[in-house]
Amino acid sequence: MVFELRSIRLQNWRCYQNEHIKFAPNLDQKKIWIVFGNNGFGKTSLLDGIQWCLYGSSGVPTANLRDYFNRVALKSNPDLELSVQLTFERDGSIHEISRHARRLVKGTAISAQVSEAHYRIDGIEQGDSRERIENLLPEACSQFFFFDGLEIKRYAQSFYNQQTQESIERTLGLPELRNLRDDAAKVVSLLDDKLSNLASDDKELQSLSNQIDDKQEEITTIEEQLLIYREDHQAALQTLESLQLEASQIEALESKMKEISRLEREASRLREDIDIREDQIEEALRQSPIPLLTGLIREVADEMQRSSVTEARRAGSASQLKSLLNAEVCFCGRSMDDHAREHIQREIEKSNLSGSAGIEAIRQDNLRLELENLANFKFPNLEDLCLDRDRLRDELEEVRQSIARLKGETGDLDLDRSKEVWRKVVEAEYIVKERKTAIERNSETLEQLQKEEEQLRRQREKYVSRQSESETLVRQSQLARGLHYAAKDLIEWRIEERKATIERITSQIHRSVTNKPDEYVGVVIKSDYSLGLKNAAGDVLNPETLSAGEKEALAFSFITGLNLASGTAAPFVMDTPFGHLDIAHQENLVASLPDLPSQVIVLATDRDFPPELLKNIRSEVAEILEIQRLSATEDASTVRAAA
Repeated sequence: MVFELRSIRLQNWRCYQNEHIKFAPNLDQKKIWIVFGNNGFGKTSLLDGIQWCLYGSSGVPTANLRDYFNRVALKSNPDLELSVQLTFERDGSIHEISRHARRLVKGTAISAQVSEAHYRIDGIEQGDSRERIENLLPEACSQFFFFDGLEIKRYAQSFYNQQTQESIERTLGLPELRNLRDDAAKVVSLLDDKLSNLASDDKELQSLSNQIDDKQEEITTIEEQLLIYREDHQAALQTLESLQLEASQIEALESKMKEISRLEREASRLREDIDIREDQIEEALRQSPIPLLTGLIREVADEMQRSSVTEARRAGSASQLKSLLNAEVCFCGRSMDDHAREHIQREIEKSNLSGSAGIEAIRQDNLRLELENLANFKFPNLEDLCLDRDRLRDELEEVRQSIARLKGETGDLDLDRSKEVWRKVVEAEYIVKERKTAIERNSETLEQLQKEEEQLRRQREKYVSRQSESETLVRQSQLARGLHYAAKDLIEWRIEERKATIERITSQIHRSVTNKPDEYVGVVIKSDYSLGLKNAAGDVLNPETLSAGEKEALAFSFITGLNLASGTAAPFVMDTPFGHLDIAHQENLVASLPDLPSQVIVLATDRDFPPELLKNIRSEVAEILEIQRLSATEDASTVRAAA
């Protein structure tokens, strides 16, 4: 099945005055076109033009459209008209879509008057262009066909909002099945009313109808409760995954928190050591004059020592003289007479006069000892103390920097916060389990009530079918009810089948584009169509934990997988998708383009396709175009085949 964009015609659209860009089919059936252009030359204007032509104000708001008229052409015609025309080929037919807008000037107010899109198939005008466009390229799914490479990562999320879920389901054709289910339910309700009307005069039939009504009320109540429980369960799952992600991040940071605690203890010890060194330095500064006086101190100590010896000798002489006063013979052997004793007495009196100075001599001797100790005291090395203090200060600064860096990495996290998060994880797990149990319990109750309702319906149909005029009504009711049940089963089957298909295709594409093919075994599609990535260990990783390049690889895989799984295989138009990626992902994504069955139009800068990368894929490219400036103005560009 062929579905490709064949041309874009732009009239007075942004920097394009009259441009016709063709994507002609080729004999080799190559499906890749590259349109090179520098930033500001008009790549995004092409993407805007496509979306405006298809979806009008949803593509480009009408209030902004006044800025899309070509400014060069406006100089000669203030009431300018712009237009965009797209030509698609689908299954052998040519589909042309065009949209026009006229610039309106009323005083100082400028606005744009937009016409409804025109839709032609093989040159024949078609009615209801909106419905035609919706069937060709549904607006809700446009984000999966036309996208900006810088925004692609938003599809690699833990959860999607309601709008994105609806867009995905629209791509898979689920709304049509739901409409079938709802229409069948309306028919069942209408036929039930007719069957109930037959019971107006029949008590047994009226009793059966009343019982059926009661069962339906019970079923409705249980279904409403189930819906609430499922919503609560989904919300609880989101909360749990968010908390688990935070908890895993905290777990990774807990070692850093412990290191912070150790470093803070080390910083406290260093501060104490620095204080001790400061005290020692201060004491050394107070003692610093002493070494300068050491010589004088030693002199004084020696002099005091000599004085002490002299005093001691005198004290010893007085003691000997006293012993001679009562002696008969002197130490020399001569006899002691009165003259000798008088002389000795006079000497003793002299010694007694000097004895009063004995206490002072003791004090001086003690002082002499202190002076000797002071002269022999080993003074601290002030330079070594200062160097040691500076070393401790440097170590403290390094520790402080390490603490600041680790705190920057851990943010506002603290151990109390860690405990609180883990407590919430346990609570969330309990809530998820509780909601799941409630869903299972109510599902069993609902199934039982539906069986009982079906049994009552059959009893009523059997009773009513006895009347020949009611037999047709009974058969219609049975058929409508069967269709309703079949539609419900079909929806459930379609959802599971499409999810499995998307998982398979997305996983295949992801293995070809990821730079870690050995680490990942597949992509997991959750109930809300959000993504998970299964690693080799069997764990399903949250996309929020992936690097920017891995996120884009996952999102690209999902978008292409979704497009292919939809059965539409619509053309891809990508605006600057690869230039901001790392080399490995860039190479893998580019190498995957030829494997896509869809037409691919890449609006690129030279960063998206470096020379070597372009050389590798050149043989798969149908044509390379280049946006060029006309003269030196940003309001005039043209698209030409690259040289």
